[in-house]
Amino acid sequence: MRCPAPGGYEEAKTREKGTKQVPLTVHETERVAQRELLSVLRLVDTAKGAVSDKTRRPSAATVKAITSILDGGDFYPVLPVTGKWHDENAGPIRAFAWPLIVQAGGLAKLSGTRLELTRTGRKALSQPPFEILRQLWDKWIGTTLIDELDRVECADPALAALIANDSRTRRYCMRAGETHLVVPSEGEAAFKRALREIGYLLAMEEIRPAKSRRKAASGKTKRRSTGA
Repeated sequence: MRCPAPGGYEEAKTREKGTKQVPLTVHETERVAQRELLSVLRLVDTAKGAVSDKTRRPSAATVKAITSILDGGDFYPVLPVTGKWHDENAGPIRAFAWPLIVQAGGLAKLSGTRLELTRTGRKALSQPPFEILRQLWDKWIGTTLIDELDRVECADPALAALIANDSRTRRYCMRAGETHLVVPSEGEAAFKRALREIGYLLAMEEIRPAKSRRKAASGKTKRRSTGA
């Protein structure tokens, strides 16, 4: 996996004329993944894997706990935010993915708001990690546990165009046909906030005009998720 980080450079085009050098490094993760798999399973076994009972995504505390046991930390370090529009943090990658992978692979299951090892997960603690990783990969390909995009189905093209073109919401979504918008899952919270700014509320089933804002004749839109 190639990630910008100290250790090497390659040429990259910029919006301006010319090129600039971008730091580049290579992460060899074949052996690292085997160690991390066992570490994550042990962490889950200590009841420290809190996830949402709706999305199955790890909590901030769980991401932090997993980051602390990763080999060398996550791919990108957390950088100080210098301004509202200058947040250079890529966010967690491996720490976010591991709880989802072990759930999709049947090694852990939800118990309340925490993960617990399944019978298969407990057996995995004493099996060769490379064999478990192969099984996890096969199961991950067909998983429906997480969608990379959320699809919003609008009541009519006019409403879809309004949301897709408004300066406050367009950065978080894009048109996908006449009446559909797609929203990256990681940007859903920001999309909801922007919707409120223009007078709409996003519920699980529909977008509706906020009572304190302007009314819309065709305010309802249905929301559903789709795989990327």
